[in-house]
Amino acid sequence: MVLELKLRKVGNSVGVVLPKEALAHLNVGEGDTLCVTDSGDGSLRLTPANPVVLEQLEVLNGWRLEAGQADAVVQTLGLAAGAVGEADYATWLTANSRQRL
Repeated sequence: MVLELKLRKVGNSVGVVLPKEALAHLNVGEGDTLCVTDSGDGSLRLTPANPVVLEQLEVLNGWRLEAGQADAVVQTLGLAAGAVGEADYATWLTANSRQRL
């Protein structure tokens, strides 16, 4: 999907209006939170924020992630975007996880 979007003034800021095709593709709607991450090639990546996935992984694998939600989202999206290497992510994950008893 390729969409050309126009920047619009919104109060004292500038915003982008996402057409319904983009919202459907991202499976998001009004009030949802999106994350913008650096893709490593100079472009930006727009993804829905979904901390529930991290909670589900904790339950499935017997480990509890103790990092804050914002840090977990940044690290995980960084890994997905290629901005954080697998070894660095594994080190961060080990340092921020504890086995459930």
